[in-house]
Amino acid sequence: MSTPKALATKQGLTPEEREERRKEIDRLIKQKKVGAALALDREQATLAALRAIEPPARAFIRKSSRSEVDADDVYAELAVRVTKYLPDFRGEASLVSWAFRIARSILFEARARGGPAGACVTGVSDLAASSGTVLTTTDHLQRAWFRERLKTLSEEERRILQLRSQDRSWEEIAKEMHKEQPALRQVYSRLLERLRGSAPVAAEPAEPR
Repeated sequence: MSTPKALATKQGLTPEEREERRKEIDRLIKQKKVGAALALDREQATLAALRAIEPPARAFIRKSSRSEVDADDVYAELAVRVTKYLPDFRGEASLVSWAFRIARSILFEARARGGPAGACVTGVSDLAASSGTVLTTTDHLQRAWFRERLKTLSEEERRILQLRSQDRSWEEIAKEMHKEQPALRQVYSRLLERLRGSAPVAAEPAEPR
């Protein structure tokens, strides 16, 4: 693994120069000169923008979310959209106000589905746990990945996932869903296999009990 010094040298900058660039990017972001910051270093500019919006955005989202988990998942979606649309930022408003508008859009989409504030991402943590992945509050991109996978599940798969996340036995699940245990186990195993084959982190799912 390359050290920070080796990486900086490889990119043609000394560690001191990279630190100066980071400070310059932070200054440009604070001045709403996002385009100039992105031109210097897109990755560092994106990280600087996310650092700038995270505390107020989390506070705003938390007030409108039904739980801390929902707030984390909504913020994950916000981080993904900010990363995607940052080049379109024109500086008419502050970066925080711009991020708030995106957050409101995410929350509105959730309510439009007829659910609570976090409805658009409900089940993300359960889905990740089923694949053997424990998400933290900073795993924004992983949460976004699992949220996209959640959209592809059938109603049956969603229900099985929900019941398994509640530590329900296969006997209880079969009785509630009016289906045979072997058939339900097969559906669940296929779901885990799909996650195992494409998850963004190496994770070995637990075998269904």
